[in-house]
Amino acid sequence: MNMKTIAKILMLWVLGAVVACQQNDPVPTAVGELTFSYAVKSSASAEGQGKTDKTAAGRTENGVADKIVVTILTSLGDTIRNQEELNVNTFGVSEKIQLPVGDYQLTEFLVKDSEGNEIYATPLEGSPLAYLVNDPLPIDFNISENESDQVVPEVLSTDDVLAADFGYTDFSFVVVPTFDFLMAVTIFDVASNSYELTDANVQILGDGIEIYNQAITNLTNQIRVNDGYTDYTITTTKAGFTTDSRVIDHATLQSHLNDPLLIQLDPQVYLFEVFASGSSVTGGSGVFVGNFTSGQVINFSADPADTWAMHPDDVTLVSNADGTDLLPLTIGDLTSGVGLLVGSWDDGVTYFSIGLSKQVTVPVDAALTLWCWDSDNANNVGSIITSVQIFN
Repeated sequence: MNMKTIAKILMLWVLGAVVACQQNDPVPTAVGELTFSYAVKSSASAEGQGKTDKTAAGRTENGVADKIVVTILTSLGDTIRNQEELNVNTFGVSEKIQLPVGDYQLTEFLVKDSEGNEIYATPLEGSPLAYLVNDPLPIDFNISENESDQVVPEVLSTDDVLAADFGYTDFSFVVVPTFDFLMAVTIFDVASNSYELTDANVQILGDGIEIYNQAITNLTNQIRVNDGYTDYTITTTKAGFTTDSRVIDHATLQSHLNDPLLIQLDPQVYLFEVFASGSSVTGGSGVFVGNFTSGQVINFSADPADTWAMHPDDVTLVSNADGTDLLPLTIGDLTSGVGLLVGSWDDGVTYFSIGLSKQVTVPVDAALTLWCWDSDNANNVGSIITSVQIFN
């Protein structure tokens, strides 16, 4: 087995690994934003007046609201946010959180003051105080793609009331320490000739334990993770692009609170073997690359040392993907010497030149095939590996 054959086998093995990795890459899910506020049931409403007093700039008769504590379950009953503390602004509205599109249940809701005291809570359905609010917990809500929703539960004062009256075992939740950091993902945009923000999926491991796995948007995202780990492994994936995985120590990750962590993803490289005989424009079949949409940009490249022969006994007919100047062949608008690497958008009716290197903008929605330019495939030998990068 000669070195060229061994090299091609290795490149084909890489192709298989690339395709397998692509198939296993998680597909980013759509997300929406959510905030919480609250409506205080006054003593009059507790006596059956049926009225609700809105919070006034976060200040209530019990004190100034500082935190909202929530527990959120998915439609399958999985806990996605467990007794999480959210900061409250002066208008009584919590900070934004991001959730994947879908249906959820709010199962715990408390309002705390700046000293960590629970000043308001929403009672659970079936509890002694549930009758005082129109909609006790759990409260169903929905997250829509690229929309900002708000959930506003009715709350009652916790003054002189037992947690059991609200349906809670205890008001004293154990708060998990967390910290926030900023993160953004970029990909190269051919049209603007610059790197642009994009959406992606982010998985974070704290000392090897998964603590975050969500889709982020094409913005600078604020991400909250559990504190207390030494190292954080951040893996960023996007279909059609290489995976970025890096380990960041605790102090470095915290330093990105105001200075975003920027991740650059490069287009995935796909390898295709085009055969001099089997993929010839005369007597062969094109190598299928994929279906493309108008406006996509594709980069082609091949190793200049990789060659094929249009006749094994004629050295003048041995060439790389740029082909030869000999035995010119004309099909449609393309005329070239044999041995050229070409592509087709109509499965071999018409062709365009590729050669060793070329960037092509997809003209119409179509399937792309790759071919060897030759007038007679009967005595052709060899193949060429073509590298394909796709820019969306």
